[in-house]
Amino acid sequence: MKILWLSHLVPYPPKGGILQRAYHLLHEVSKSHDVDLLAFNQPNLIRPLFSGIDEGLREAAEVLSTFCHRVEFVQIESDQQRFGQYRLALKSLLTSDPYNINWLKSSEYAAKLQMMLLTGNYDLVHLDTISLQPYFKYVSHLPTVLDHHNIESHMLLRRAQKEGSLFKKWYFRQEGLRLVRYEKSLCPQVAYNITCSETDRQRLLAIVPECRVEAIANGVDIDYFKRDGSVKQQSSLIFIGTLDWYPNVEAVRFIADEIWPLLKQKVPGV
Repeated sequence: MKILWLSHLVPYPPKGGILQRAYHLLHEVSKSHDVDLLAFNQPNLIRPLFSGIDEGLREAAEVLSTFCHRVEFVQIESDQQRFGQYRLALKSLLTSDPYNINWLKSSEYAAKLQMMLLTGNYDLVHLDTISLQPYFKYVSHLPTVLDHHNIESHMLLRRAQKEGSLFKKWYFRQEGLRLVRYEKSLCPQVAYNITCSETDRQRLLAIVPECRVEAIANGVDIDYFKRDGSVKQQSSLIFIGTLDWYPNVEAVRFIADEIWPLLKQKVPGV
C-alpha cells in the first residue's frame, strides 16, 4: 500500500516516549509499505537533543528519508510568534475549538497536504493525533487510522481534578470537555483507532463506544538493551521519564512523597 503519514511532530530521534512510539511505528510500517511523511516541527522536542534546531532537522530528514519516500516538515504557526502558545491559549477560550485543535491549524500544512494528495495516489492515511482533526476533511474519502498517544480528554479532565488553582482547574476542565466532543465526532469516522495500551483502549471506548479501536503497545529494543557485563549497582533505581511533561512530574512527586519513605523502611540503603 501507499500510505500518507500525518504527524504532529518530527518522529526523530527515537528518544523519549512519544518520539520512540512515533518513530518505531513509522519505521515498522515502512518495511512493508511505501510511506510519505508530512510532519509539524516541535522545536522543544528537538532542541535538547542537538546543538541546534537546524542540525536536528537536517539529521531527521536524512534518517527519515532512508525509509520514507517523501519527507516534509512544517513549522507550527504559534511557535513563530512571541508568546505564541499563551496567546493561542487565550484565543481558544473565545473560539468553539479547544487549544488542542487550534494548536495545529496551519494554511501551509493544509496546502502541502492537498498537493501531496493530488500526486500521491494514497491507499491509506495515518493521523498521529486527534489534534490533526482540522485536516480530516481533506482525507475523509480515504481509509484513515487515528493514533492516540494518550486519551487526551481523559488526561485533561484528570489534571483538572488534581489542580489546586481554581483558574487552572476550570481551564483544563473546559478544554477536556470540548475535546470529548471531537473524540466523539472523529473517532467513529476513521477506519481504525489505535492506543498505546488496553487501559487507554477501554478509556476511549467509554467515551466513544461505537468506535473501532485496538491497542498497539510500545515495544522495547531488546538488541539495544542487552546486558554489557557491567556490575549491577545494588539497591538502586532509575526513573527515565522526561520531566517536561505533567504526568511524569506527577509520577516523580508521587514516588518521592508516597513510595520512597516506605521503600527506605523495607530496603535500607536503597
